[in-house]
Amino acid sequence: MAEKQDVRRAVEDYLSQSFLAYPDTEVRRAAQNSILGSGHRWRPIIVTAAGRIFRPDALKIALPTVCAVEFAHAASLVLDDLPSMDDAEMRRGKPCTHHAFPQWAVDMAPVFLITGQVAETPSRTKRHGCCRSSR
Repeated sequence: MAEKQDVRRAVEDYLSQSFLAYPDTEVRRAAQNSILGSGHRWRPIIVTAAGRIFRPDALKIALPTVCAVEFAHAASLVLDDLPSMDDAEMRRGKPCTHHAFPQWAVDMAPVFLITGQVAETPSRTKRHGCCRSSR
């Protein structure tokens, strides 16, 4: 059975690996800062637990999709923390992205997270052998 820490570790590894396909830029670093190394990862834990009702390998099957949801959630948190919204100073025990990176990079980080990750999920899912053919 996949324990909570196993799910968290798998998600963190997958998220970290997904950034390697992109050049090391200020925008990428801002996006990484917003998503890596923190968070309870309840969404992936709940999806994996529900999936295990039907398949013991639910974590492997759901990993690309739950990570896409984590990217979208991180993008929403970056936007929510901006001065024009909550103007939060700390998020998950560290300075909010808009306090740690230049404004232009923070403005682009949610776009990077959404377009660079969520839009790519179907092809990544297929590459990882997690989809069945619809035939």
